[in-house]
Amino acid sequence: MTAFEGEKPVLAVRCSSGAKGTTTPVGQFRTFHKGPSIHMTNQGDGNENTYHLPGVPWVSFFSGTGVAFHGTFWHNNYGRPSSRGCVNLTPGDAKFIYRWTRPEVPLETPYLYQPGGGTLVKVT
Repeated sequence: MTAFEGEKPVLAVRCSSGAKGTTTPVGQFRTFHKGPSIHMTNQGDGNENTYHLPGVPWVSFFSGTGVAFHGTFWHNNYGRPSSRGCVNLTPGDAKFIYRWTRPEVPLETPYLYQPGGGTLVKVT
């Protein structure tokens, strides 16, 4: 994953994108919903493929279907597709993305939902 300011890369790191069957959506998006710590869950397939992850750090959503950049503490497979669609980063890299992207989250705000003018995200 590479973050650019104009043509200049400001961060280039290994990430874990969506694995087969749960690929990260391709296209252009904007960051719009952010939180420093979010409980992530899904409905799974009944008893299988369900996850509950409290305290996922530095979450920056860029898709209306729940796809986000976020820190990952449950694996260390950066550089290999292994997520359920999100872009998994080290907590430090996710914190950089959270703080660097727009909209900016005020310190007194626990999370921010602001569709429209966030940072452009291109997934290819």
